Amino acid sequence: MNYIIKNISKALLLALPIIASSCCSDSNEAIQDEWTATYVYLQRIDYLTPSPKKFHLAHRSDGVKGEIAMPFVAKTQKPCTQDIKVHFSLISKTDKVSLEFFNQKGEPLTDNVLVIKAGQTHSDTIKVVGSKFEQLKDIEEQWETNFQVNLTDIETAQENTFISPVKDLQKLTAKIEKDPHLTLSLGQPANSDVLDRADWSITLDDVAEHPASNLFDEDFGTDVASSNNGFSFVLDLGAETALSGLYTTSWAYQVGTYAPQEIELLVSNDNTNWRSLGRIATGTGIQQVVFEEQPTARYLRYVITKMPSSKRVSLTEFYLFTPQK
Repeated sequence: MNYIIKNISKALLLALPIIASSCCSDSNEAIQDEWTATYVYLQRIDYLTPSPKKFHLAHRSDGVKGEIAMPFVAKTQKPCTQDIKVHFSLISKTDKVSLEFFNQKGEPLTDNVLVIKAGQTHSDTIKVVGSKFEQLKDIEEQWETNFQVNLTDIETAQENTFISPVKDLQKLTAKIEKDPHLTLSLGQPANSDVLDRADWSITLDDVAEHPASNLFDEDFGTDVASSNNGFSFVLDLGAETALSGLYTTSWAYQVGTYAPQEIELLVSNDNTNWRSLGRIATGTGIQQVVFEEQPTARYLRYVITKMPSSKRVSLTEFYLFTPQK
């Protein structure tokens, strides 16, 4: 019930500026009769959701993906007596995303005009659609841009008809947000085998407690741990190896009390020049991470970047996966 009341309240609030503007626009000499004037404005189909409308794009190893589609109509606050042609334009702040208008049949518009037919209060629905995200693949970091649909002009034989003087009703604003390039994700890597750990060597940092060999001794009762600050280590695989993911466990893994909350992974072929695969939130006692790009490297650096609330972090076993041949 509260949800229904909230949405009705939003709808009433949206209508109030139209009514208020017709009552208070004494300075607009073109208006013949403010009480009987017809006002034209733009409205998103999902107008009860916040403005600007937000669209999300995910950036993974297979490219940038997401949906950008904003349906909208031209409206009047009461039925019109004559057809009203509504002209609109698109303003975009980027050329890295293609934005186009489409009608209800999915056909591109030949002109930026909507028609409110006599006796109606709204036009047919059209939508602005974003596509062609290929240029965004080269942007590794988070990226965002804005676009806007503006009501520019109206044509009608109906008297006393005007564009709404309320600025927010003359435009539809939207924001596109792209995630940073995601090279890590949670889950078990597909079509992969567990690497043999016999020839591994691990160098722990000064913060870590207990022998590095605890990480691959098949004993879940031994660990490498630290208090207050996360530890890190460099793993030497002995040869350049294709990597598809990792699997780790922590002390008391059933409850995750001592599990890392966030990690960063880096790879190198010479133990000098490192490339970050990114950071990922983990948090559970058993942690599986997929390497989306399946890098080839001899060295892997594992860094705990966020501690659990217990202020004590632990790893009991550490495994890596390689793609099946």
